[in-house]
Amino acid sequence: MVALPLALMMFIVLVLAVRTSQDVFSADVVLKNSVAVAVKAAADQFDRENLQIDFRRARRAFEKMLQENLELKGNLEPRKYSAFSGRPAYTLIVYDGQASKKRPAGVQYIYGDGKLTETEIPGEGFPRTFVLPGGIKVTLHSPGAVAEVGVNSKKVFGNEVVYRRWAAARIVQRDQEWIVVLVGKD
Repeated sequence: MVALPLALMMFIVLVLAVRTSQDVFSADVVLKNSVAVAVKAAADQFDRENLQIDFRRARRAFEKMLQENLELKGNLEPRKYSAFSGRPAYTLIVYDGQASKKRPAGVQYIYGDGKLTETEIPGEGFPRTFVLPGGIKVTLHSPGAVAEVGVNSKKVFGNEVVYRRWAAARIVQRDQEWIVVLVGKD
């Protein structure tokens, strides 16, 4: 008689453990794919004539894709059914390599704790290597965007997991047309 309740209890624990590991894996995959989509959207905010990226539009497109794919509100707070807790933190580098008196060759946006900072990137030209906060080095050979996003998952058995993923996209010419391609992600 004791064996049946014990077996049932062990089965429930096993199901919960499998479900939890699936949720953790799913949240990580969602973040990885969301960062890739968001960085491509940022890089795609360019003028097809001169290949200059509109930096502010790029940041807005990046955030919009994060909102849609990570189930975040307009202020980047997670919605009720989001797999994440708290606002994400991100570094977004948008670089087109063309500096002028009116604009820098690129801009780095850092968002964390609900605050956004914007820093101009000095210099110009390609190739250009950027180092993300996690230590990842990414080289752009043409205009594009690089980002790293970190976000906490909802608590699983009392533990909160912090996910961190990066992606990079750049503008290339294929068949006489300028397009944005993903050049790296993790």
